[in-house]
Amino acid sequence: LESKLNKTTSSAFDLNGGLVEFQRKLKEESNDKIILEEAIAELEMKLKESVEDNKASEMLVDALTDKNKELEQINDKFQENMSVVEEDNQNLKEYTENLRSDIDSLLKLSCRARDSGIWDPHDLN
Repeated sequence: LESKLNKTTSSAFDLNGGLVEFQRKLKEESNDKIILEEAIAELEMKLKESVEDNKASEMLVDALTDKNKELEQINDKFQENMSVVEEDNQNLKEYTENLRSDIDSLLKLSCRARDSGIWDPHDLN
């Protein structure tokens, strides 16, 4: 009977020791679980921020793309206007040269008329 009692006591201590070890492991796992949940929550928050940053970046890219297209259209319009201005400038240069030629002819005619006393409009060629 004493032997059985010793065995039962020994088994009870072993069982109790096993339960204490099991509780310790359960507590460690519980602590690990809390740490992992906190890490997951932090990663989820960072992911949310990253998604928001990506959306903001996409919106910025879209806005820059639209602005670039607008500037390209303005540049095309500017190039068209420059062509017109260059053509007008060339026409004005030719007109100015023609005026100079006409003034030179009038001055020569005026000088001849003054020197000769005769006004000959046929000399205006």
